[in-house]
Amino acid sequence: MMEKRINPLVQRIKYFYPQVGVFLLFVGFLVCLFIFPFTITNDGKIRYQFMDTLVHQFHIVPMKYSMVGPLFSLPLWLISSFLKLKDPSSIIERYNFLLFVLLILILYLWLKNQFEKKFLLTFFFILAFGSMFPAHLINYFGEVFSAVCLTLGSVGLALNKKWVGWSLLILAVLNTPALLVPFTLVVLYITWESKKIRHLFFLPACLILMVVESYLRTNSITAGFQTYISQDQGFKTILPYSGGVGFSYPFAFGILSILLSFGKGLIFYCPGLLLIGWAWKYISDPVERKIIVLWFLILAGLIFVYASWWAWYGGSFWGPRFFLFASVPASWILARLLHARERSLLMSAVLLLFVTLSFWVGVNGVVFNQRTLDICSANNYALEHLCWYVPEFSALWRPFVVHRVFSKRLPLLFAITWLYIVSPLAIALFHQLKITFQANHALFRLSSWKF
Repeated sequence: MMEKRINPLVQRIKYFYPQVGVFLLFVGFLVCLFIFPFTITNDGKIRYQFMDTLVHQFHIVPMKYSMVGPLFSLPLWLISSFLKLKDPSSIIERYNFLLFVLLILILYLWLKNQFEKKFLLTFFFILAFGSMFPAHLINYFGEVFSAVCLTLGSVGLALNKKWVGWSLLILAVLNTPALLVPFTLVVLYITWESKKIRHLFFLPACLILMVVESYLRTNSITAGFQTYISQDQGFKTILPYSGGVGFSYPFAFGILSILLSFGKGLIFYCPGLLLIGWAWKYISDPVERKIIVLWFLILAGLIFVYASWWAWYGGSFWGPRFFLFASVPASWILARLLHARERSLLMSAVLLLFVTLSFWVGVNGVVFNQRTLDICSANNYALEHLCWYVPEFSALWRPFVVHRVFSKRLPLLFAITWLYIVSPLAIALFHQLKITFQANHALFRLSSWKF
């Protein structure tokens, strides 16, 4: 009798679950728009000054960073001018957040007929609250624009939206020149897959556009590239390879650090990537397989190009700054496994752990960020390596050491979204544990154990 009462309740929960999710996602975005600690700091200030001069004085000030990403924030500058705001930063600082919302909307429109809406909703939730994106959305940096273009560009290619896809990928490269390596891998793969050599022409076309952008920005063909290769460098510290320029860091050490370091390692900030082996078994749709292949080609290219870069760690920034895009495949993998029809007890337990860790990454990046880690920038960054390699000084684990709370509203928001995502998984895990216990009841009976 009890089971008959429970079953209709479960069915009703399953029916209303997506509707609740859509409402929660909308409210979550709305809340974030007003309570996220938006700011404009570091190289975000350089981009801000560039756009401020361009909008108000119609003059291009030479800048070492690409002007492509900031140029797409022009509508926000025009809105601030129309509203006659003395300080337009209150609008401009939300640029990356609005870019991310646009990413979610476009992905939904493109993929709603290709995948189940429940699956897409789960993917959007993890990407928005259980990834590195929240930490990147609060500033005026360039990584979000590149990650958005890479994501939409690769999905566009998989959906046969060729010109849109290639255009977005080229925009990503123009915004972040290092992405030329991942872009090359994508071009080679598409050329091999389609057996059409004409795709190779995107490489010289992209190079020409990079030179044009550099010339317009610096009034020099080479100045825009020399800054990164021969001028930028970090402080000389106790580390043997510090103070170098360009690609001066040992490649093997770079790979190990990018993947495994406590403060910057992708296995901690994007744990979903480790489950690709499990997730691949549940991916049979050719479009989805192509999307995953393109995403991992881009990720491999990112790791390859930044492994020997002197600033592989992303400078004084929370987490692996240059690898924001890795959050996209990581979130997709977790969503795919959450919607897998059959999961082993081990997979369910591991998945619960990894989803929880992913949401901790999301809330940590916004609420804690690099607070209480001033030691890593003191004395000309003499001890910055502590923030890269030592667990006690890692941005992810530091809150468990200092026990300080900086906000109560934001953790509550992330806790609600986490609870929404893991509830079905936790219920399924409970039933799996119950079945396992019943099947092995004799092993847990004390009377069956003897000295």
